Amino acid sequence: MSTNTNCLKFRKKVLYIELAAILDELSISREYIPEINKPNQKGRPYILLYPNHYELVVMKSNGRLKYDYFNDRTEFIYHVIKRILRIEANLYDIVYREKGQSSEHLVHERQLKLMNQVNPTWARRLEMELGYI
Repeated sequence: MSTNTNCLKFRKKVLYIELAAILDELSISREYIPEINKPNQKGRPYILLYPNHYELVVMKSNGRLKYDYFNDRTEFIYHVIKRILRIEANLYDIVYREKGQSSEHLVHERQLKLMNQVNPTWARRLEMELGYI
C-alpha cells in the first residue's frame, strides 16, 4: 500500500474522530457525520479527502451535486459542523416550536447556541453569516 494511501486513511480516521468528539460533546448523534470517501446515492452529503484539499459534496434540490472545496482543515470542519448543526436545529424546531413562533428564528437561535458550545469564534462568524450582526 502506498504512503499516500496510508496517509489518507489516517486523515480519514482523525477527521472522523474529531467530528465525533464535537458531536458527542453536544449529545448529537454521530449518524449526521457525512460518509468519508464513500459517495452515495441516497442524496446525503459526503466528504472527499485528497492529499491537498477537502471536498464537501451535497445534493441540491434540483438533484445536481454541489462540490465545496477547502484547502484549510479548520475552515472545512467549520462548514461540516455548521451543516450538521443546521440539521439538528431543524429537528429541534419540529419538536419545540410553539404555535405562532417563527421557525427561522428558532432554528437560527438553536444553531447559534450549539455553535457557541463548539467554538465561540465560530458562533460569532455564524451570526454574521445569518445576518444577526
